[in-house]
Amino acid sequence: MKTKKTKLSTPELIAIIRERSAEYFNSLSVSMTAPEKVYEFIEAALFNPEKEEFAVLFLDSKRHITGFQKLFEGTINCSSVFPREIAKACLINNATAAIIAHNHPGGSTKPSAEDIKVTDEVKTALKTLDIRLLDHLIISAPGHTSSMQEMGLF
Repeated sequence: MKTKKTKLSTPELIAIIRERSAEYFNSLSVSMTAPEKVYEFIEAALFNPEKEEFAVLFLDSKRHITGFQKLFEGTINCSSVFPREIAKACLINNATAAIIAHNHPGGSTKPSAEDIKVTDEVKTALKTLDIRLLDHLIISAPGHTSSMQEMGLF
């Protein structure tokens, strides 16, 4: 018996791949101690050339993934981010550490003044809950990720 093949548009296919990628990494006990592993995961999960998305990678004390979640979605050049919601998601995922990340559909990986402000607010909110913010990554495309920690903006 033949099954009927469904034709998917490119955005639909990308959405399915990203969803399955996040599910896969959430099911693993992968240690995220190497920056390259973190970049690879975030790039696969957040590459979206059409709109800005903001996500959190939740980690335990041994830097194993306890979860990954896209929390906020915006437009082509902005997304509203609420530190309270990030803190709540960290607690739900039993995280002792977190890495926040978002994409820049416009192509730049340079953090904006707003990106730096949000990072400070999230870091402060998480610190009160004894959750360590390890980094804020900004991606524009696979292979093009910047780390605010490596830039000395942490």
